[in-house]
Order: sequence, then structure tokens, then C-alpha cells
Amino acid sequence: MSIINMHEISVTKNWAYGINYKYNFLCKICTSTNKIKEIHSLFTDEEEIQYSYATEFYNHILATDSLIYFINDCTNKLLIFNKDLQLVEKLLLSEKPENMNIIGFSSNVLYAYAVLSGIVIGIDINTKKITNYQVPEEYIGKINSMEIKIIDNCLWLTGYMGNVIIEIQIESGELLEHRVDILKGDICLCCKSEDSFWLCTQYEIIEWDHENNKIKRVLDLPCKMEHNECGMPFYYSCIMNECLWLFPLKEKFIIKMDIEKNRVELVAVKKEKEKSKCQKAFGYLDMDNCNNVVYGLDSDMNNVIINMNNGKIINIGFLIEDSVYKKVKEQFFEGNFYLNEYMFEVLELFEATYKNDLIRINDGNVGSKIYKHCC
Repeated sequence: MSIINMHEISVTKNWAYGINYKYNFLCKICTSTNKIKEIHSLFTDEEEIQYSYATEFYNHILATDSLIYFINDCTNKLLIFNKDLQLVEKLLLSEKPENMNIIGFSSNVLYAYAVLSGIVIGIDINTKKITNYQVPEEYIGKINSMEIKIIDNCLWLTGYMGNVIIEIQIESGELLEHRVDILKGDICLCCKSEDSFWLCTQYEIIEWDHENNKIKRVLDLPCKMEHNECGMPFYYSCIMNECLWLFPLKEKFIIKMDIEKNRVELVAVKKEKEKSKCQKAFGYLDMDNCNNVVYGLDSDMNNVIINMNNGKIINIGFLIEDSVYKKVKEQFFEGNFYLNEYMFEVLELFEATYKNDLIRINDGNVGSKIYKHCC
């Protein structure tokens, strides 16, 4: 058996469905054993692609009990698979290809966000009717795509728009702009417990009374947050075990707020031994509510889970039969000319070139690409 990593994961009951960007395949994983049971290549006759790591900003996969929904990177197609990974339907979502993020379901409608055009797309899975909700032009490019939430039959959008939260009422299509009286920063995260909305800026956590648009309490973040090149300190939040969890982009910890005890603390996710010099220690992929764990990637792009009871980080590996793994790699190199070289070691590229006579990769040849990779 070989061990491989998943770069995106969606968990449902006893199964996880993962995407491996390196060799472009979708797989079905038993969560109790971490063994891969089914595999499906994402190559099609129309397009041969290889992903870059985009999990900090987009979800491309969402699994339910019966179907798996997948949006190709920088395309306008929604692929629908059954639980045995057979492709059952392909839907065109927009006129032009662009980055899209899967938000989630409300009733029988799947929602996605088209990043460049600023459109929330609703796809009725039964009727195939598509409804578009346009975000105001001034906010396009400022919305945190990963953090778009479906709460109380409304879509909630936050990002880097100052004190503004956008609410889209699904049934009427009405768009509301809530302006919250925060002192500084941007409302970049939004989550909801039973009683309250929880907002987060670069500096503080805010309990917000939505109906009266009043702040109920404010807690300072325990430290100054590092930002990425877009000015983003966070990319996701969730509520689990009566705690609010915040996932930074460039830190070696996550932030936990105990809602009842009104206490904020840091939960270290740095491993004792790290190979990478990457600043980020943990990238969020998906949560497993049944087992109280969160799936993610560490700074070496290896899969880990965080125990949400104690914050302990655990290395995991997904097991694949050697013969299946070999076939997947051969299929990839034989049919694909698009390689992101930082995913490969130089010897892999030499081996693939030798065995498959690959002379074209992107806009150059293998030799020049290997030279760039080394230098």
C-alpha cells in the first residue's frame, strides 16, 4: 500500500471524498481505516488540467449521502458523481469560465460563488434551474469566498469591506447591506451559534445582535495577526462543541473561543518536527462533526486532523493499492501536458519524460522546466 495526500476533502458520515491535485483524481475514502475504496480520474476528453493548491480560498467539492458535487478549477462546469464515483451529470453554470467556490446547500439548491464576476449561483438540483444573485460591484474581489455561509435561509458574505456584511435573502432575492458599528478593521468572518451571530475582524471577536444591529460584547484577539499579500488574516470559521474556532492563514495556531466562558485562547498546531519553512502550520479542509475532528494540511502539504476536544494535531495518510497508484500516475503522465512542478521531485519528471516521451509541458519542454525547478 502507498500513502498519498488529499488536497481537498468533503466528509459525510463514514466516508470522505478527496481530490488529489498532483495526479488529478477524485477518490472515496473510508474514514475509519483511511483506505481508498474507489478512484476516478478527473481527465475528460475536453480538457486536461492540473490544479494548483487553492484550498486557502476555494472549495471545489461537496459530498452528500448520495451525490458528490465538483467544480473544475477555472471552469464553468459542475460535475455530479454518484457515491460510486460514476459521473451522472454535467451542468454549465455560466457563460465564461472562472474560479468558483462551492458554498453549500439550502433545501435542494446548491450555491456557488463566481469570484471574478461577483455572482452567487443557485442551482436547483431537481429542476436544473439556475438563479444568479449579483454582488454590488464595489465589493467584488473583497469577499472571503470560503467564508460565505448559509444561515437562516439567507446567504451571508463577509470579507474586506470595512464594517459591511452582505445578506442575500434566498426566497426574495433581496440584498441587504448591514453596517455594524465596529471600531477598526474589516468584518472578515461571520458565524452563528444558537443565540447570536459572531463576527471577527483583524483585531477582535464581536457578538452581534442582528435584529437590532447592536454589538452585545467584544473580545480582543489574543495577539496581532499576520496577513497574507491580500491583507487577509483569516479564511474560515466554524462552531463546534460550543466553541467558535477561527483558522488563520499565516500562523502556527488556531483561535478557540469558549462561548459560555467568554474566554479566547490559542491552540498550537505546530508539529514538533517540521521540514518546511512555510509560516502557515495548518490549512482547513473540512470538519467531521461525528468524530469531532477537522481535516487539514500542514505546512509540508501532508494531511493531518485536529482533535477539536483538545486541539491535538495528528498526522494521517490515505492508503491506496500500489497497482492502482501506479496506474493513476501512468495515466496522468501519458495524458497530461500541464504540470505544476513544485508538486513533483525532479526525478519524477525525468522518469515521466523517459517513459512517456513527454516533450511538451505548458509553454516549454521538460528540460527547461526541470532547469527552472532546480534553479
